[in-house]
Amino acid sequence: MTDGLVASISKGSDFRIVGTFVESQMRWIVVIKYDSQFQSIIDLKGKTFGITRFGGGSHINTVLLAKDQGWLVSQNEEQGNNIRIKPVGDLNSLVNAIRKGIIDCFIWELLSISFLLDSGILRAIGEVHPPWPCFMVAATTDFIKMSANQIKSVLDSIQGAAKIFHAE
Repeated sequence: MTDGLVASISKGSDFRIVGTFVESQMRWIVVIKYDSQFQSIIDLKGKTFGITRFGGGSHINTVLLAKDQGWLVSQNEEQGNNIRIKPVGDLNSLVNAIRKGIIDCFIWELLSISFLLDSGILRAIGEVHPPWPCFMVAATTDFIKMSANQIKSVLDSIQGAAKIFHAE
């Protein structure tokens, strides 16, 4: 996923983006407990956003949302910040944390949690639109130096297969 890749590169990892696998953006939604009193993203100012881990998609998209809203982000209980971010673990942990009131909301990819929306456990109140494609291809700088032609061949094959798939 591009979100984690960008975060890793920004922290100094040796990965570099060498191509696009899926051009469209991933649909990330802001979710709350189904019976929550919140009605819009604006209502979440000052609240606690759950994430799986720092640097993951839920974290990066929470920071994007905060930036879009002009909110400050805190990773602890400091007063005066506009939202707090609390890492709680995997999707099941996020759902349990929202049910118990440990977090107020979280951001997740729509298709993988639609069953939680359909079953009345969670409710969506907004979306986050990252400014990048959802899936990129990456390689280390050493691998790029050693295997540039092979990388190009793999990317050409992927693009060719995608064209055949769409044509059929």
